[in-house]
Amino acid sequence: MDSDCLIKLTTAGGKEPVCRAFSVVIPAGVKREVVDEGGDRPDALVVARNIQAGRLAVAGSGESCGDKGEDGALDLYKEGGFDGICSDDRRFVAKLRTLGIPYLTPAALIVVLGQTEHIDEAPAIRKLLRLGLETYVANLYGAGRLTLREAAQRLGLCLGDTIELLRERGVSGNLTATDVLESIERFA
Repeated sequence: MDSDCLIKLTTAGGKEPVCRAFSVVIPAGVKREVVDEGGDRPDALVVARNIQAGRLAVAGSGESCGDKGEDGALDLYKEGGFDGICSDDRRFVAKLRTLGIPYLTPAALIVVLGQTEHIDEAPAIRKLLRLGLETYVANLYGAGRLTLREAAQRLGLCLGDTIELLRERGVSGNLTATDVLESIERFA
């Protein structure tokens, strides 16, 4: 499981059922990205507690190519003993598809949980709706149709957590260099 997947499942409330239903292993690089660099963020603290309680296993040295969680997940898969990789990173999923490596997205993982009766239908639907809401708001913000404050309100998050969620989804600020220059000229 890579960082994107772990964070999305944690914020949507889907990580606990996943950890109960499956043996979940995260690369050391994912632990570093989510827990060590996550500071006091609520999702970082939850993941740290799960690791301490043995619900999440950490494997590898964190010294994989590029030193990213995705690289660590791929390295672990290649070592053997894993059925697939869970990720929601578009580029990484495209790479997995090209390499013929089985993968699941967080939403697909929640659907599997519902189909195998590891999670009741209502909680599964709520978790899928949360993932969908995050994607929808990120797309609106990225297209410039929402301000950061509006995105945070729709997500029910503070501004800092909203910025982090958008960053994790690969959405940068929705202002262009021209927008910034024009605003400076107006106040100059």
